[in-house]
Amino acid sequence: MLRIMKCRLSVALILLCFLQSCFTGIESTPKITLDDVKIESKSSISEEQKYLSNIKNETFNQWHKGKQFVVSDSKISLIFNANNLPDTIVGSIIKYQKYNTSISVAGTTITNLYFTFNCDTLIYSVNATPQEIASRKSFIVPFTIQQSVIDDVTNMMLNNTYYNITPLVYDSIGNTMNIPKFVPIKINAINAGNHLYPIKVSYTTNNKSYWVYMTIGDEIQSTRNFETLFSLTNPRNKYPHITDIHWNAITNNIVVVGMTKEECLLALGSPNLIDRLPSNAGILEFWKYNNGNQLLFDDGLLKEFRR
Repeated sequence: MLRIMKCRLSVALILLCFLQSCFTGIESTPKITLDDVKIESKSSISEEQKYLSNIKNETFNQWHKGKQFVVSDSKISLIFNANNLPDTIVGSIIKYQKYNTSISVAGTTITNLYFTFNCDTLIYSVNATPQEIASRKSFIVPFTIQQSVIDDVTNMMLNNTYYNITPLVYDSIGNTMNIPKFVPIKINAINAGNHLYPIKVSYTTNNKSYWVYMTIGDEIQSTRNFETLFSLTNPRNKYPHITDIHWNAITNNIVVVGMTKEECLLALGSPNLIDRLPSNAGILEFWKYNNGNQLLFDDGLLKEFRR
């Protein structure tokens, strides 16, 4: 009897802390890693991961005279022998012409890359030999995007219909906003992005226009590849066991009492903090998100939530 009373007291304390939005976890309760609650993933590479996997920046030994680069940041003047490049150069095309080598004051070989912008010649000097540059898996001219990458993505995606899997987008005037996810969208433009996210993908859904930034390739900075933004097929087909009521909530990025943890993950994504505590009814689990969302599960089902 005493053990049951202690257990009920612990449960009451968790509920009280949850309702007061001050839950910090029970010290004796081990923290759960996000892997414990992520939806089970397939060991094989998904079709979305394969979709644009062949699109990469051309290596230096693939460059040809006239190869085009889109300027993505006005800071590009810092790498060239020019301090008077206009801010309006962003979005403009510079063209590769040739390279030669020189010797630095330290006696090392420098490779000088020549580009043209309108009638001006721009030189980018790299502290490496041409052979060293060519041997690199990827060589990027800072603050530029290879036009060939934009063209390749355009050929693959333009006018196609996909399903968006991220709700965070930009509207037509550049404001960030949340929209329903897992809904069909049609790609209507592919443009240069910025030096962090080289591709800007514009699309329409429900007669409204939005856009997102996208990365390509397998570099460390490639954190927003196609598979994190889009699905080739309707995600609804993967979850026939989810009711239409719960699926509608999921697409609108909200949760409702009675949802499973899988459904809450689909709606809100992975939490930043998880605590578990046994109760006489099963397991209490508390999820907390950095944006203020807090969820309380009782034996696997959502019991309370706070936004």
